Amino acid sequence: MKKAVIGAVLGALSVAAHADSMIQGLMENLYGGVAFGLSHYGHGCQPNAFECKNTQNLGYKYWGGWKMSDRIAGEISYINFDRVKGTSGSGGQLSTRALRTDGFLFNLAFYQPISQDFTGVGRVGVARLHTSGTVSGFGITGTREIRPSQGDTSPYVGAALNIDFRGLMSKFMPVNLDGFYVEIGVDVTRARFAGDEHTVRLWNVGGAFQF
Repeated sequence: MKKAVIGAVLGALSVAAHADSMIQGLMENLYGGVAFGLSHYGHGCQPNAFECKNTQNLGYKYWGGWKMSDRIAGEISYINFDRVKGTSGSGGQLSTRALRTDGFLFNLAFYQPISQDFTGVGRVGVARLHTSGTVSGFGITGTREIRPSQGDTSPYVGAALNIDFRGLMSKFMPVNLDGFYVEIGVDVTRARFAGDEHTVRLWNVGGAFQF
């Protein structure tokens, strides 16, 4: 009886140790990050707009990924392109239209080492975006939604440069930044609204951490 109990305990400990090793192995392949930058809407303003605020949009994204190998990973991101606002008018009356796009990215990431501290990244996948619009002016009190938020799936591509601070900073100061790296990149996809299709881009810089 005692041998059976001891055997069961040892078996349970072995299974627990194996499970812990598997979890640790999975965690070592996980990473995540957040980035901010300037976004741009291609043809986001109405054609007759005399003022188009389309160059100072502050977008952002945050993402998580799992490395299947040293060169390939799968990623899921949330991205927000902020909004583009255009003002038009006639007969002394002004109208302002604003579009806002956000959604999720599902993609593969391909890593190509450039040097010890720099790695190039290419991303290919799909974007599931939602675009909504509002209009004000022309006798409208407050802000009115043009039409409900639209969801659409479009191709997505991205490119980035990863800077590994683990090795770079250790050359100048004794700072422990194990697992941390800076990413400078661009994300490009297409958004549709009210029958119009336009390219949206986010130039961004941020930080990421690999567990």
